Amino acid sequence: MELRDTRAQLQEQKVKSKQAKSAKATSAARKDAPATAASDETARRIGVYARRFGVMNEVVVSRDAFLQTRPRGINSDDPGRWKSEESACQGLVAELYEELPEDMHIMLQKNPSFRDTVCI
Repeated sequence: MELRDTRAQLQEQKVKSKQAKSAKATSAARKDAPATAASDETARRIGVYARRFGVMNEVVVSRDAFLQTRPRGINSDDPGRWKSEESACQGLVAELYEELPEDMHIMLQKNPSFRDTVCI
């Protein structure tokens, strides 16, 4: 009899433990939901603009064009942009700043995950 009782108690404890873990995970997911939703929306927007930039501007964007401030005095349509590798990169950076909405400029300048999303 004792063995059956012990097994029954063990089974009850397993069920309670699973329920507690499930409840804890659900409450944690609820707490993280707003941050996750905002993060998902940001990632979605980055993806939309990255695809648009790839179709309308440059298919391949160098990783060097990210995490930089907007270059002063350089426009993306300047023919001198193509004179050197450095000026081509600065022209690409200028092009990114011209094409992306202003609220995304800070991500372009400081967010490595922005670069990683665009440069797959």
